[in-house]
Amino acid sequence: MKKASNTTKNKIMKAALALGSKEGLAALTMDEVAELSGIRKASIYHYFRHRDDLIRETIRKFVPGKDFSIAIDFKKEEEEILGDMLKAYVSECVKGKGRDIFRILEGSRLYDEVAAEIYAEEADRRLKAVTSFLKLFESKKKVSIQPFDEAAAFYGDFAHVLIVEGLQGGVDLDSRIEGFAKAYKKAFVRKKPSSRK
Repeated sequence: MKKASNTTKNKIMKAALALGSKEGLAALTMDEVAELSGIRKASIYHYFRHRDDLIRETIRKFVPGKDFSIAIDFKKEEEEILGDMLKAYVSECVKGKGRDIFRILEGSRLYDEVAAEIYAEEADRRLKAVTSFLKLFESKKKVSIQPFDEAAAFYGDFAHVLIVEGLQGGVDLDSRIEGFAKAYKKAFVRKKPSSRK
């Protein structure tokens, strides 16, 4: 019985995901979810007390990169490593389920409180992975990363622009990432002074 219950709940959430990715969260209605999922509206309320509960749970279930980490070959040159890190991050956000979720969030975050809350949580979660990566990068490549506000400099100025471009399509993301990696290195990466006397 529990398996059937989970299947029904997943069906409801997949319908919400599909609708939200087309129209945004603000336009989502329980009537539409019922129609698309083929599940009665009264039954949907058995699983989700409010529309916002459905939205929160749907995004938390399908949002990309719950265990996001960045595995990189540190034998490469610094720019290549930074480019690989950006590729991993951006791919996480613009492919498959991630693409749908970010379309929902990007289209809704300015006026939908639920989306704004989840958008911020997810940005923070991925930013922690980036911060861990940068510490490892400093150690492995014997460089120092200049102090900066990671949220503004990385997410705001670098990754977010690439995510939006990736979602809109028609952009050569690889060459854009290469350019961003160069800019990032120039702005923030410094060789550590030699300790030899």
